[in-house]
Amino acid sequence: MSFFIYLLIFALFLGVFGVQPTHEECKIERKKLERCNNNLATRISDIVDNKAFLPNRKSIEEVQTCVGVLHCDLTKSYMKFKSTEMEFAEKMNEIYSCTGSGVYTYISQECADITGVKDESCFKFGEFQDCIEKNIEKTPRCTKSDAEKFKTFSNLIGQMCQNNVELAKDIKAFNKANLVQ
Repeated sequence: MSFFIYLLIFALFLGVFGVQPTHEECKIERKKLERCNNNLATRISDIVDNKAFLPNRKSIEEVQTCVGVLHCDLTKSYMKFKSTEMEFAEKMNEIYSCTGSGVYTYISQECADITGVKDESCFKFGEFQDCIEKNIEKTPRCTKSDAEKFKTFSNLIGQMCQNNVELAKDIKAFNKANLVQ
């Protein structure tokens, strides 16, 4: 009798944790995510000021609640990327007087040119992050406190890059599976 109980528990465990969703199920999950995600900002530069940040912070939480438990790599990667992006935006919002109004965008573009960093590879993101930190320290509208605060969360830049690479890989795999079907 106990053998059957163990077998049942094992079967339930496999059913919950061991079965990958089908491509069709992932298509449905992706469409649900798109419906739930219809008014979430798409870029950090869209959400670093107080007026835009708070409504979007609520939106990411609403998206997570709306979608529910995610089972597919693509949707998990997307939400991981968006969650990190929103965490970064939340921190940037705290020093908006320093980095807002295009200052961060300008510095990051300048540092991308200087370091040769590319979106498809995170190889040089340490140099890129250092460059941004140094330029923020030099920016007249940034206080020493702003620069120090930025350093406490600048590691999220590299994390966003890694999440973006993972998301791109999952998009490619998803699209490849679409072609096979």
